[in-house]
Amino acid sequence: MHKVTMALLLVVMAVLRGQSLDSFLEERGRRLWDTTGRMVLESFPGTLGWSAADFTQMRYSADSVGRKLTFAGIPLPEVIFYYDDKAVDKLSRKLVSLQVSVFNRGDCGAWDKKRFQAAQTAVEKRLWELTRDRNPSRSRRFLDQARIEQATWRAPGYDASLRWSGRGDENEYITLLFAERGSTGKLGEEIRASLNRGELRDRKIKDRDGAIRLEIPPVTQGGKGYCVGATLERVLKYFGSEVDQHMIAQIAESDAKAGTSMDVALQALKNADRKLYVRIQDVYVDDSFATLAGLNNLFEKYNRLARQKRLPEVDGSLRPRGGVVDPSDQLARMDPSVFIASRQKRDRGAKWFMQEIRNNIDRSYPLCWSLIVFPQDTQQGQFGFHMRLINGYNVKNNTIVYTDTWGPESAAKTMPLDEAWAKTTHLILVSPR
Repeated sequence: MHKVTMALLLVVMAVLRGQSLDSFLEERGRRLWDTTGRMVLESFPGTLGWSAADFTQMRYSADSVGRKLTFAGIPLPEVIFYYDDKAVDKLSRKLVSLQVSVFNRGDCGAWDKKRFQAAQTAVEKRLWELTRDRNPSRSRRFLDQARIEQATWRAPGYDASLRWSGRGDENEYITLLFAERGSTGKLGEEIRASLNRGELRDRKIKDRDGAIRLEIPPVTQGGKGYCVGATLERVLKYFGSEVDQHMIAQIAESDAKAGTSMDVALQALKNADRKLYVRIQDVYVDDSFATLAGLNNLFEKYNRLARQKRLPEVDGSLRPRGGVVDPSDQLARMDPSVFIASRQKRDRGAKWFMQEIRNNIDRSYPLCWSLIVFPQDTQQGQFGFHMRLINGYNVKNNTIVYTDTWGPESAAKTMPLDEAWAKTTHLILVSPR
């Protein structure tokens, strides 16, 4: 009996060691960048999955697995392993960087000052033990009204950067970034877009079917309502910035469940665009969803066409509640095909929409695309407003190419131009200065 108990205890201890990310880093040490995808999966069995269609990312998410990963004894909400794309065998690809979320408001909820500072102190202590660097370089930066701080420790084989933003009981994130030794710059350099227009000339890819598209770094929003933040992070990464969705969520006052106000997010980014070294501008804004008159006009057009097709109409009698008009119930009851047909004749047309897409994709600029999504369009099977990226077009079959922030299922997809135009509520261009 004693031997059985001891054996079980050893198994449990082995499992716990396997869940400790800092123990893994300690064991790999100088050989960290020789670590393959296969080695990572063997070190953390049953905890990781591919999060990019091109197999360059593995992601751990605490809400999707039973076994938990920790750092400095702190349960982690998310970890992303980034790999090169050199080897044909995806499991033989080597690690190039590692992003560890110790805390973020979207996944963890609110942390008070005491809990936040305790986690930060524990992580700093563990980083000193791993690196033996007693004098980490420190920098800080303001992005709009948000203060971001960073400390970087240098180990023999890698840089370890701790990035955080928190003040009092308003705390947003604690993030750990591991990269090749000597590759980490000051915070201002890290968040600034580093590519210029000349470097973007050769980014376009032409597929056999005639599609012209751009490859944009994949980002997964997880279960959070951070589609705006995750989409903008993709574009900023494409231009060489390291601003992530948690930084954007902070300045945009995002809510993990309710999502992000487009107007607030864009204004915050416009306020910070010089620090990011990008320009942000509206290409198209549909006012139909912004005013009561616009919504009533939208429902009137829909009902007129629904009557012609002998389909149920929707109740267009909207009344403000608490000063807010919410058309979600009425919009969710619409027949998608009737909605698409009723939306073709607006202030501008689908041809203009396609021309704007072509003009920007041909300059190697993707477009942030806000749209209406019906239940069949989403993983959750729900109606809502969503943001995606338009990263290409095909004039041969009159389609747009787009990608999402939903993990490995977010490989490039196509949509008929008329459908895409009908669902569009906002089109935004982010471009380098």
